[in-house]
Amino acid sequence: MLRLGLVLGFVFWLGVLGLGVQGWQQPRRWPAGYHHSRHSHHHHRATTTMAATLGEGQGGQACVTLTHPSGAVAEVYLFGATVTRYCTAAGKELLWMSSEAKFNGEKAIRGGIPLAFPQFGRPDERMAQHGFARNSLWAYDGGDLNEAGDVTATFSLTQEAATHEAWPHAYALSLVVTIGADTMTTDLHVRNTGDEPFEFQCLQHTYLNIGDITSAKVSGFKGASFLDKLAADPNAVVVEDRDEATVAEETDRIFMAPLEDPLVVACANGDIVVSKRQAPNPKIMIRSRSRSRDRSRSLDRRATSTLTTSEMLL
Repeated sequence: MLRLGLVLGFVFWLGVLGLGVQGWQQPRRWPAGYHHSRHSHHHHRATTTMAATLGEGQGGQACVTLTHPSGAVAEVYLFGATVTRYCTAAGKELLWMSSEAKFNGEKAIRGGIPLAFPQFGRPDERMAQHGFARNSLWAYDGGDLNEAGDVTATFSLTQEAATHEAWPHAYALSLVVTIGADTMTTDLHVRNTGDEPFEFQCLQHTYLNIGDITSAKVSGFKGASFLDKLAADPNAVVVEDRDEATVAEETDRIFMAPLEDPLVVACANGDIVVSKRQAPNPKIMIRSRSRSRDRSRSLDRRATSTLTTSEMLL
């Protein structure tokens, strides 16, 4: 398996044909009462109406199913508020799920859109990898029909349900998932509900089906500076001169702003256009590693960050 990521110095699992995008930044200090939101938009085109029902999914785990009148469907497990499926009205499955994913209410679900909070990776080793949000049971706050006629569902988590002695802050997380006939949007909101400021990192760890990684091409990096962590001098600044970047071997590169907007990924499953609005000086990493335990191939690119609002258009 090839696994590929977009983040400073962190390795992410990725299996069969997954793709995501991610921008990374140093953790920021969030003053009391501050509200931050992140937005990801996954698009394959369309329209209207709704149904969001809470039921039982794999492993007997609570799962909310969003059903659009067009036939588009999304599934969100309350464990980690993990989006595990989005299928367009045309029957296009846009999210990749690992065959090794566990639905036992104990282990983070592998694939879909796991949420990392309050840390990305494991800078504080007292906490689990990517924090505790993806391993916690979220509340389902209900579904609704928005002004555009799309189906929405809202999920929440607070320190009363999940916290850690290494990060004992008062907070409120809210994830809003919205689907149309060929569009899925996910909005992650972070609010400081306490009296003291805190620092955090968060991301929507998106895995998107892309088809064959060997045929995937990414345009938008030409002219951008990057560090090649596998080079003899990993601190040497290099400039990307290719019109289209490909991933044919082990890769570990950190691209630095300014980056072209949008980035375009051409792959077997169609073109993916990544348009982003984010804080200054983000860094995007492309990383691939061979892994003998999985014979499938995948490309994993993610868009996210502490202070990033990202849109992903398919």
